[in-house]
Amino acid sequence: MANRSSTVPLGMLFYKFHCHKCGEKLVRSPRTRTVKPGDPDYAEHSRLGAHSHFIGDVELTEYCFKCLSCDTFAEYEEQCVLSIIQKKLGRAVLSADDIKENRETAQKTLQKRRSVYHCCLRLLTLVALLLALYFVLKANGFEIHF
Repeated sequence: MANRSSTVPLGMLFYKFHCHKCGEKLVRSPRTRTVKPGDPDYAEHSRLGAHSHFIGDVELTEYCFKCLSCDTFAEYEEQCVLSIIQKKLGRAVLSADDIKENRETAQKTLQKRRSVYHCCLRLLTLVALLLALYFVLKANGFEIHF
């Protein structure tokens, strides 16, 4: 039996990205590779859950973006940075100079967005847990006054 692992970033499902070379809409494209026990990143991809490990080779499917008109491939992280630059400049097609000049600020913007997103996600998780606890206690007859 083959060990398989597949990951798709959440933003890849909900956002529309455009090629920075021709401006066409990008599509998701799977890339499959085999990670062997001796490879440097085997420990990262050989986990299934928190504690169990695969035994042997792992067939890893990662998704990237592909432009159907110019056959350009872009990894998700790179495309997020390019998308920020595209929005900042107000155009889909970017030159190499545009990317070079704006890459550092776009990477910082992406890091800020992700940190805010994770803080909001943690807060929502905490609120959901507190609500669940409230309803469990109320269902078991405890009176809670605020």
